[in-house]
Amino acid sequence: RRVPLSSGCNNNEINHQRHTQCRKCGHRTPEPKLETRRTCRYCKKEMARQCLYEHQRWHCPSEKNHIGSCPNEFLRKNLSRNENELENIEKNDTKEVSKGYDCGLQIKDYKDIKVGDEVMAMVVPSGNYGAYREQIVLDQNAVVRAPKDTSHIEACTLPMNSLTARLSLDLLGLKEGQVLAVTGSPGAYGGYVVQLAKADGLTVIADSNESDEELLKSLGVDIIIPRGEGYAERIRQEFPNGVDGIADGALLNELAIDAVKDGGSFTSIRGFKGKPQREIDFTTTWVTAYDCKKDILETLRQQTEEGILTLRVADTVDIENASEAHKRLEAGGTRGRMVIEF
Repeated sequence: RRVPLSSGCNNNEINHQRHTQCRKCGHRTPEPKLETRRTCRYCKKEMARQCLYEHQRWHCPSEKNHIGSCPNEFLRKNLSRNENELENIEKNDTKEVSKGYDCGLQIKDYKDIKVGDEVMAMVVPSGNYGAYREQIVLDQNAVVRAPKDTSHIEACTLPMNSLTARLSLDLLGLKEGQVLAVTGSPGAYGGYVVQLAKADGLTVIADSNESDEELLKSLGVDIIIPRGEGYAERIRQEFPNGVDGIADGALLNELAIDAVKDGGSFTSIRGFKGKPQREIDFTTTWVTAYDCKKDILETLRQQTEEGILTLRVADTVDIENASEAHKRLEAGGTRGRMVIEF
C-alpha cells in the first residue's frame, strides 16, 4: 500500500516522492515517481514492486521467479522439473533449503559468448528461482567466462564469495599500507578478502586455530593471532591504536568493535551494524548490491587466472544429497565451497 512521505523528505514539491510499504515486513522504500510500472522481459506482463530484504526489486506478480508462467515451453518444463527436485530435497529435511547463489555452466544462447563456452555467474534466488537447476536464464550482465583451465565445479566457487569480499573491501575504503583485520579468514569469504586485500596493498591480520595457520600463510596473512576469547585485546597487542578496518566474516559483531581504531571502518556480512561510536563507519555487506556487475566479476575472473585468487572446493554432492551439503555448512569448519553437481 502507499502512504504519504512523512518527515525527513528533502524533495521539493515538483519532485516529491511517495513511500511504498511492504505488507509483510513494514519496510518503506521511496518509489521513483516515473518508475511505477514495468513489463516482465519474459512474459511481457506488467510487474509490481516487492520488498526484498532492505531494498526493492521488480517482480512479475503472475510468476514465481520471473519465468514461471513464461509462454516459452522450454522454460516452463525446466522450472517444473527443478521444483520437483527441490520438493524431494525438502521432504528429506525439515529445514527449507537455499535455492543456490553460484553456478558454473555451459552457454546456450548469449550475444557476446559463443554457444558451448564455459561460463559462471552469481544467481540471486527469488522464490523457487536459484542456481539449483540444470538450465537457467540469466541477465547477460551476470555472466562472464569461467577462468581458463578450470572445471565447472571449480569455477562456480568464485562468483558469490569473491563478489562479497570485493564489496566488503570497497565499503571499508582502505588505502594501500593500511591495516585490515579479517575474522573467519579460513572460510571461502574470508580467504577471498585476504587475497584481495593483499592485492590492494593492505597489511592483513587474522585469528586462527593451529590447524589453519598454514592455510592462512598461503593466502597471504601477514600477522596471525590465536583464536579465542579476547579478540580485540589480541589485536591491540599488535596495533595499540587499533586497526584501520575489519571484515567480520566470523560474526563476532560487538566483540570485534574495540579492535577498530577511532574513525576506522567495520563491515559485517549478516546485517549487523554497530551502534554509533568513536566515529567508526559501520556498513553491512549485501552481495546483491553487486548483482549483474559484470565488470567487477570479470576482474575477479582475471585475478583468478593470474593466481591472485585461489579456487577452493570443500566437497561435491549430487542434487539428491543437497541437504547434506547444507548440514555441513551449518556445522561449520568447511574450508572452501560445497558444490552441488548435476
